[in-house]
Amino acid sequence: MGHFGDFGLFCHRESNGLSGVTVAKTLSIVSWLASIIVSVYCGSRGSPHDTEQSQNPWALNYAHSSSFTMNSTLGRHDANETPRSSLLNWQVLFIVQLFSRDSDRVQQAVHVCIYFIANNVLHAIFLLLFVHSFFWLSEAVLVLNFINLSVLHFRHKALPLQIQLSAVSFPLSWTFFALYWNGFMMVPNQSLVAARVVGCVFIWALLGYGILSLGAFKDPAMSLCLSFISIAVGVGQIERLASTPELVAPFVIGMVLGFATLLQLHMCWLRSTFGRKSAKSENLAEEKSVSA
Repeated sequence: MGHFGDFGLFCHRESNGLSGVTVAKTLSIVSWLASIIVSVYCGSRGSPHDTEQSQNPWALNYAHSSSFTMNSTLGRHDANETPRSSLLNWQVLFIVQLFSRDSDRVQQAVHVCIYFIANNVLHAIFLLLFVHSFFWLSEAVLVLNFINLSVLHFRHKALPLQIQLSAVSFPLSWTFFALYWNGFMMVPNQSLVAARVVGCVFIWALLGYGILSLGAFKDPAMSLCLSFISIAVGVGQIERLASTPELVAPFVIGMVLGFATLLQLHMCWLRSTFGRKSAKSENLAEEKSVSA
């Protein structure tokens, strides 16, 4: 029981003992593997092209087409993958940080592992509900996971890049999109003009969230991921022969977010380069003054 008491206090400690770190490593790996197993299992259920009876996530993606329908090729690596499973591959970066030789890096990973574990557990539950078309329940799980990851995003703003990408930016960007993707599947008739208009409006939330991530959180990884998701949605709209507004909006969002992300990365590189040059100039000036 003492081990689990240590685990429950990860977020409130400056450092954790060996037993706490061991528990964090074990539960993080178990939750990650469980999430992958559920993803592969659900991704292999039926044909992704059988939109009539299949419980495959991609078949549901096309069967309940909306303004958020994605292209399956861009959203996966092979026919047995779910829309989010490629992001699970990135999460191995977080696992690696738990075994780093840098003790500070390990402690930083341990401090956020409770959110990482909760994300994997909630993802597995969401997917099991989703493939059985329990969209209302799966939406509730997505809301819980979005809150979980948002708290992580607000509380831990200075994480190393490997932890930020794998445990925060990529999962949070996908979960934000999935709230709309799954939510619009609950709408019974997407062919209605009202449903299409609402979809055309809500798709711009991806742009707003991406710009917020860049401006307020300086998180280019999230905006870049949302850019890729937007392009995948745009191609999906071509496949479903969507209306012009539904077709154009995702591509515009994807290009704007992509350009804004590259611009911020370029500005960061310029500031870093200028800072190094300034520091070098100051050092040279100090050396000259000392020698004089």
